[in-house]
Amino acid sequence: MRLLSAALSLALALLSAGPGASAALAQVVKAGPAAAVPIVPGAPFRLTPATPAPGSVLSAPVLPTVPSASPSLKAVPTAVLPVAAAAAPLALPAAAIPRLAAGPLSQPSVQAPAAPATALETLTAGVRTVGRAATRQRGAVLDAFFTGAAARSGANGVVSASDSAPNSRPLLAAPSNAALEAEAVDPASPLAERRAALAAVSKLGGAEAKRTLLRIAAANKEGPAADYEVHRAALRALAEDHGVMRSLRPVSRAHADELLSRLADAKPRLAVFDYDDTLEKNSRPASPETGAALKAASDAGVDVAILSGRAFAAHGQVSVLESLAPLTAEQKAVLTVAGRGGAELAVYDVQGREARLGEPAYAKRPKSDGMAVLRGRQAAFERLRELMRWGLPAAAADTVMGWLTRIPETPTAASETLLVGDQFFGRRSADSAMTRATPGALSISVGRKGDPRLDDLFVWPTKGHAASMELLGALAKPADDGGFDRKAVIGFFLARSLSIFAFILTTIAYPGLAAPVVGWTVFGSLLALGPLAAIAAGPANGRRADTLSPRAVMALNMAIRAALALSLPAFAYLGVLNFWTLLLSAAANGWALSATMTTDSAMVRRLAGRHQNAVQTLSSMNFVALQVLFGLLLGIGSYIDAWDPMTPFFISAAVHAFVIVPLVLTLLPGGKPAAEPAAPSAGGLFAFAKRYWKEGLLTAAAAAAYLAWQTVLPLSAALFYWVLQTDAVKALRAGDYREVAPREKELAAAIDEAASPAQAAPLIKEAAAWKSRQFMTVLYTGLQAAMTYPFQNFALPLIAVTLMGPQGKAMFLGKLLGALYFGNLISNAAQADLPDLRLPLLGRIPGDRVLKALILALAGAWVYTGLVPGSALAAAAAVAAAAALMWFASKVTPRGWIHMLGFGLAAVSLPAAVWFFPGTIPFLSVQTALLLGMLAFGLFVGPASVSLNIYQQNNTDKGDLGKVFGTGSSFFNTFSSFSYALLGVGAAALSPAFPALFVPIGAAFLVTGFLFWTAHKRLPGLPPGFFKQP
Repeated sequence: MRLLSAALSLALALLSAGPGASAALAQVVKAGPAAAVPIVPGAPFRLTPATPAPGSVLSAPVLPTVPSASPSLKAVPTAVLPVAAAAAPLALPAAAIPRLAAGPLSQPSVQAPAAPATALETLTAGVRTVGRAATRQRGAVLDAFFTGAAARSGANGVVSASDSAPNSRPLLAAPSNAALEAEAVDPASPLAERRAALAAVSKLGGAEAKRTLLRIAAANKEGPAADYEVHRAALRALAEDHGVMRSLRPVSRAHADELLSRLADAKPRLAVFDYDDTLEKNSRPASPETGAALKAASDAGVDVAILSGRAFAAHGQVSVLESLAPLTAEQKAVLTVAGRGGAELAVYDVQGREARLGEPAYAKRPKSDGMAVLRGRQAAFERLRELMRWGLPAAAADTVMGWLTRIPETPTAASETLLVGDQFFGRRSADSAMTRATPGALSISVGRKGDPRLDDLFVWPTKGHAASMELLGALAKPADDGGFDRKAVIGFFLARSLSIFAFILTTIAYPGLAAPVVGWTVFGSLLALGPLAAIAAGPANGRRADTLSPRAVMALNMAIRAALALSLPAFAYLGVLNFWTLLLSAAANGWALSATMTTDSAMVRRLAGRHQNAVQTLSSMNFVALQVLFGLLLGIGSYIDAWDPMTPFFISAAVHAFVIVPLVLTLLPGGKPAAEPAAPSAGGLFAFAKRYWKEGLLTAAAAAAYLAWQTVLPLSAALFYWVLQTDAVKALRAGDYREVAPREKELAAAIDEAASPAQAAPLIKEAAAWKSRQFMTVLYTGLQAAMTYPFQNFALPLIAVTLMGPQGKAMFLGKLLGALYFGNLISNAAQADLPDLRLPLLGRIPGDRVLKALILALAGAWVYTGLVPGSALAAAAAVAAAAALMWFASKVTPRGWIHMLGFGLAAVSLPAAVWFFPGTIPFLSVQTALLLGMLAFGLFVGPASVSLNIYQQNNTDKGDLGKVFGTGSSFFNTFSSFSYALLGVGAAALSPAFPALFVPIGAAFLVTGFLFWTAHKRLPGLPPGFFKQP
């Protein structure tokens, strides 16, 4: 450091005659307080002028006169050279604390050391400051040293004689020790800023910093979690920066209750307890209360283990197994016991007899080794205990455990682990090894002391046995599931599954019934006209879902579906099955389907509670799994080809009327949602006509246009315009139904504090995106529907008839739909986050793994029985391909699925290419290419739809779900109606329609894919990134 100081001083002396040195030194002078008397500049190594002029300005390079320049040189009273560098290192930490950085300049500053008397001393002090500063702060230190606080005297580098010391302090004054302390202990300040202030205090060093840190650590003893983290950070700073070791204090009672609630609602998968002075006093036998608490926690789904430092054999003291001897056989059977820090392991059979596992290690181990075994083999221990509950004798446990440990398993996540012990501080810190081995686990000290250097360690307000009973009681307490109604959800899925079965029958049968009556071109118009009633009735369906009970609204929907299923057989029996009756039936069924979709979406959030995402995922997979089962594997279409065309509709009516409606009335709740204040009446029918007369006339004109030109495009546009004028849509566009996100509140505060319109503009733009996110979701959902539903409901039936003829059309259509939904099932299952299942003999198994295994089995069965009949090699390849697709799908975020929707739409290019250019791929027929293309289509389209649906639910106020999804269904049906109409026009213009119709379909898919590629920019709040980070 001295060598660097001398080098800088020599360089300055050599360059002092140049203009650059004058400017540099003038900036150095400006960096510190100016004297009250003027400085008389003079040439270096000369006497000062005999008649100095106060404040005079010389153009020649000068140095300020200092007493030490030469013993013989006398000068006029001199100014004190700058000392700005001494305070510079505090500028950066202060800037990290907005309230301090923006504080008044008059606040007290840290006392600076005495000012150097010479230029050499000033430069030396500055060099030392740079050396002490952290690497990231050195730029700020140098800038403060050479430029000072502000160029108060202009750019000419001359110090003004009028500057006085009190007014020459930096614009951003360093915060005082008292200000930093006040910031650190302020409960209203953000935790990050409190930690930054505390770090700034610690870096000051010295006795005062220690005293300040002790005061910060002692503050807010009854505060919540944030205050405890500040307390921990202060004690950690004392230990790491100042060598003062103090224990964490016990958490407040309120904070303890928060932790208990956390344990009850988000139960850990594994809870590891020390025994001595934790569950019981040292070497004392287990009490009945302890045994009951351990059993209750296990019954609630928590795997309980005991990790003790004591051995299994006595060796002159009571062994840990002897301490557990008073427990009943049922209580012992739920435990995994590790002795000598994990060197010995044991479980119990149903008779309460111990079964020791493995060869015990020669020496005692640290508890970190025990944690590695308990976490790494938890699933094996669970399966072993399950087998022992079924009668596996203790003598065979060690052998069976050896087999079970060969099954690969992922160690239990630290976030799903609870650690409880009494020795976490000082020389008594054996339990600290558990925490250090499991970073991220919740650790509780019941010994009234804790090391502040351990993250996620909390000292409990009570001690030993009493504290452990509190914690075990919380684990045994039923979780707050946010209103989850198990019975209602089961009833919902049963009713939905039966209705889907009936829907599959009628969906496959309907094209074969209606198209021969009116022709394929008019059939397209029927499909386009069908959703029009739903467009107008969408908001009304939403209001019905918001006002009726789940039981009433679903029973009503199912009864209507039963009646409508009988309409086509009735028209045929009466001899009036024609375009008009088919149109009436299509409109009624379109409205009923829209009502069902609206109420189902609203009921999921109302019944599922905190399990909303899981239930929504299962609801989507429920639909597609049944499509795969009946359409692809069982070939239900072949039965429909053989049946009378009306049979599927009779079956649908009977299932809805005599099975589903009684189920709904029995299992779903009858309570109505909380009623909202009724809107004031607008005057009835007359007021309605007065308000919407323009829209009514436009709709009537569009209906007349259909009669004249046989196109439904004007009618769809007119009804869509009408819906846009409704209050529900206007409120949706204004964001009135949204749940205000925390980011919106941050943006509002930032906009208010913006210094200029230019600074506020990007914030305003982001705020507008948050406000309009619900309406944008409705638009994207409608666009996705327009590209998928008309394709599968119009194009695929037409393709089936073109390729297979009238006899095999239903069978092939069922397989095409089954392949599409199989791709959907693969991607949705890969993302499913389902609760664990406890299966006999297998113990706890993740529910999503069971689902994935079933889907892999379906893939093999499909290829072996249908795609490549009898080929085991092809079936094995299909299983491997399905596993690879699930691995890929598991890595994609909801943002990514929305982003990549175009990949699924592009999959139709495969069958189009094979059909346009036969023989291009010799081993691939058009039928096989269609099945593979539909699988890829569903792989991307299904998750994008689910992601949009969940995004809409999560961003909508619970009381407005019906309105939002009802309005969304209007857009959904409008966009679908346009697409149906366009496909009908294309089918009429082309003969045969396929494969030529693939060209305009492909163009539309290309544009849609581009729009979805950029959709995430308009849907704020989606998870970051397109792929999940490890």
